[in-house]
Amino acid sequence: MAIEEIQVSDWEGKVLGSPQIVVIDFWHNKCIWCKKLEPIYSDASEKFTDIKFMKLNILESDENNAFALGKGVLSTPTLKFFCNGIELGESIGFKDSEALAKEIERIKGEAKSCQEASTKIGK
Repeated sequence: MAIEEIQVSDWEGKVLGSPQIVVIDFWHNKCIWCKKLEPIYSDASEKFTDIKFMKLNILESDENNAFALGKGVLSTPTLKFFCNGIELGESIGFKDSEALAKEIERIKGEAKSCQEASTKIGK
């Protein structure tokens, strides 16, 4: 699945308005660990097709940078997980593919109630 590059202006519609789990990679071009994480993050997006994978470049604009700081992003890469706009958790720093997959599975398990609450059953 393709990873979508977003801006702060996309946040409400694409993150807060999403009934499925969304993971945001807060990154920037000068971050060596972000570049090392990129192929692993891409592979995870192919494996976990029930999750939206997005990226927000924190140095692309002052608005992105201020927003990331407001979300508590103090280092890169930082992955934050959301469901219905609720932050479910975060992963700070580089993770190999196995560690990232375990983190995603953990978040998915914790997010079941969030996803069930957002699904219109019987309607």
